Amino acid sequence: RPRIDVTIVPSGLYRDLFSNLMALLDQAVALAKEQVEEDNIVRSNVLRTKKMLMEKGIKEDMAERLASVRIFTVPPGAYGTNLDKVIPMSNTWENEKQVADVYFMRMSHLYGQGFWGDKLFAEKLGVKSEEDISLFLFKNSLSGTKIAVHSRSGNVFATLDNDDFFQYLGGTAMAIRVIDGKTPEVYVTNLSNPKEPKQETLAKFMGREMRTRYLNPEWIKAMMKEGYAGARFIDKVVEHLWGWQVTVPEVVDPAKWNEMYETYVLDKHGLNIKELFRQAKNMWAYQSMVARMLEAVRKGYWKANKDVVETLAKEYAESVREAGLACCDHTCNNPLLTQFTANVLMSVPGLKDLASEFLKALYAIKTPSRIKNEQYKPEFKNIKTSATKPQSKLAPDESSKRVEGYEMQDIITQQGPSSAPIPYLFLFGFLIFIGLIMYGFRKRLSN
Repeated sequence: RPRIDVTIVPSGLYRDLFSNLMALLDQAVALAKEQVEEDNIVRSNVLRTKKMLMEKGIKEDMAERLASVRIFTVPPGAYGTNLDKVIPMSNTWENEKQVADVYFMRMSHLYGQGFWGDKLFAEKLGVKSEEDISLFLFKNSLSGTKIAVHSRSGNVFATLDNDDFFQYLGGTAMAIRVIDGKTPEVYVTNLSNPKEPKQETLAKFMGREMRTRYLNPEWIKAMMKEGYAGARFIDKVVEHLWGWQVTVPEVVDPAKWNEMYETYVLDKHGLNIKELFRQAKNMWAYQSMVARMLEAVRKGYWKANKDVVETLAKEYAESVREAGLACCDHTCNNPLLTQFTANVLMSVPGLKDLASEFLKALYAIKTPSRIKNEQYKPEFKNIKTSATKPQSKLAPDESSKRVEGYEMQDIITQQGPSSAPIPYLFLFGFLIFIGLIMYGFRKRLSN
């Protein structure tokens, strides 16, 4: 069969621990490209890229070196793709291209062919241009990729118990989709049993993990016995599911969100789940988990039923009333989710007071010094708001679906006497003071 051209995207940790293996992989690419074979895809891609670089004005020797690079990752001394920071802050981006740009800029450093973490611009290569050649090479190398693969050598860590998996495998799949318009097939090389290694689709690998762990009542009870940390871990599982939702949306179908909702919000196993979070003294983890589910709805990734959305909004607001705001990435600092939640609550009979309490709690966090002496009263104004939906290739300014909702306006009512007369009293006193001085001055002259 023909040689397969492979782009390698290691983590910063792998770069540090296995630099010798990265050197061997680089040598393998160098040997493969020299083989004059009719079906040598490695060679044909190197020659094609070399030609593109020379057309940009880069000298032939350097163009061939650059075209032969197949290893890209973070700069020396750095770790992580930064997707673990961007994706949770879901109110700061509107489409996946914005998220992918973070990945591209972070990961487009060259390794191999004499480079080690280099970031090269055309000007540095003697070309009058500001083009980022490293970024061009990374995108060019990823373009046309049919399969993205990541390995797991044990059962301790899987896809949803840490953010590294979706950062690297998910981030790479998303990057390819942004370049080519289609998500590649995504596989996990399962090496947990060395005697029976196998390739599994990400969907199958993740599905088994969810069934045996996070949807398993025995696992939940054992995890919640860990108290605060156990509650926090469950919240992180939902966060990592969100990470996969953004990077490989084909794998996170509505069924996964529905099952998490039924397990942790509706408590379908009868575990008294909310009380377990209370006993763990971490209702903030419950709140964060519910808010993330609601945010998945707001962003348009999860097409949840109306009753599900209403229940999530109610649970979110009630958890705020009970424990205060968790103030994680997607709560306090997400005015769009706040607006969305209030709109939902206002649409449900009998929940207007809960909406007011919810907004007051948020206001108290943002302006604690003012809330003590002022009476906060939210005003709801019926308006039309835009509902955000996930976009793969859509421009940020593309029109979106319109929905009815309410706009909150803050009204601050001073308690006690108004402070407005104070300037006038001061002016009146000042005039009396001046008058007394003039009176004393005249009296002195008359003497």
